[in-house]
Amino acid sequence: MTKKEAKLVARAMALAAKKHGGQRRKDSSPYLYHPFQVAKLISDLGYSSDYQITAILHDIMEDTNVERKALEPFGEEVIRAVELLTRSEDQDEADYVEGIMKNRLAAVVKNADKICNLHDAVALSGKGMRRTAAQKDFLKRYYEEAKEYYYGKFSEALDKSISMVCGKLDDSYSDAYAAPAFTKEEWKLYIEKDSNSEQLEAEYNTLKESWPDFSREDIKFYRRGIGLYCLESNLKGRTWVMTTIGWRETEPDLSFWDDAEQIEKEEAKTQIEIMKEEDLLASFVEASI
Repeated sequence: MTKKEAKLVARAMALAAKKHGGQRRKDSSPYLYHPFQVAKLISDLGYSSDYQITAILHDIMEDTNVERKALEPFGEEVIRAVELLTRSEDQDEADYVEGIMKNRLAAVVKNADKICNLHDAVALSGKGMRRTAAQKDFLKRYYEEAKEYYYGKFSEALDKSISMVCGKLDDSYSDAYAAPAFTKEEWKLYIEKDSNSEQLEAEYNTLKESWPDFSREDIKFYRRGIGLYCLESNLKGRTWVMTTIGWRETEPDLSFWDDAEQIEKEEAKTQIEIMKEEDLLASFVEASI
């Protein structure tokens, strides 16, 4: 980052601190923690200063009295992304998400923003504290919104976060806060991976070579949240997760399976068919197992 870029990032932080000062999140923490957390994640992933500035300012037009002119020092690309990330009260969520998906800068920030919010939501009451009826209702509504409008559209990391929340909906007590921990590949937007369809299909064909023989009796299927998994019957064996381009090998820790539900092969087939119908899988992905 150049000195000029660093100064612009600092200027964005100062503006956010001034305008979000005094605002609180649902857990009563300073609101400013959130945009700074999103910006830190994006910085750690190697995105440029424009992405970091957009992350810092992503809620500033929606939640404060800041207007377009105040953002002019940060450039037109940042302004456009912040405008797309600003949702009006009467804006349809589907239209809002569609607009964001057409702008890579806005999509990268929204991906990180949504993941942070999902991880915050399961820890809203504080570690070991009983969830109130209102908090349970909020978590359920937030999950259902994320599933309907965001699942399968942004990244594997976001899809896993949505599935994680699904597994917590019936918990009476809140979890300790756990920061999002995903690989760079999991954080990467699907649209970044899909920019070259031939390359994507080639990756799919490569992945197929590592798929298990689904006719084997020791291959078991599990559902966790809205995620679909298969593994060799020994939990120390290999595991695969269904992604937008088919089965991809993954390495969940043993505690992952505490919230997983074993399902029959026919039920797994049905879920794959539903994913195809809802365009959660690339068109060339074979649904049969």
